Amino acid sequence: MRLRSEHGNSMVGHSRYAGSSGDRPTKLLAGVTIGVAGAMLSFAAQASGHLPPITLPPSYFGSFEQCRAHLQQVHEDDMNGTQDGDVALDNGGTRRKTVETKGVVMMGETTARYEATVGWATRTAPDETRGYVETNFSYDHTVLECVGAKLSEVRDSGYYLPGYEPIPGWVAK
Repeated sequence: MRLRSEHGNSMVGHSRYAGSSGDRPTKLLAGVTIGVAGAMLSFAAQASGHLPPITLPPSYFGSFEQCRAHLQQVHEDDMNGTQDGDVALDNGGTRRKTVETKGVVMMGETTARYEATVGWATRTAPDETRGYVETNFSYDHTVLECVGAKLSEVRDSGYYLPGYEPIPGWVAK
């Protein structure tokens, strides 16, 4: 049965005021099932996230060589700390920096590109009461390109659903 709301919008369904239907429990169960499924999908969609890319205003250098040197410095800065492995945090957890990149790549005589994904994996201190370690991962993705003396920049970022690792040999108390 198609109804109209007081605002003139079309509604599909039934109402206790619009008459009776013998399959009302089935429709109620279907509605609840769809609602629960939607809530679960919504929760899963929020389990990880990605911010859309942002194009920053261009920057200008005195020459292509200065722009390319800037890309090289960004690459060196990104790589700084990746050899440290797991770094201890004050709360007993650890943090590790990772970088995925090919470095500065020449695309032509006056075109160079640097693309990198810099990530941080953070692990909590072992939770002795529950028997696990929680790991979180977030990242920043950057694309820098010099065309002549002009630098273009696009950035995006995101995170992943936390992971849980059992503590080896842990026994519930």
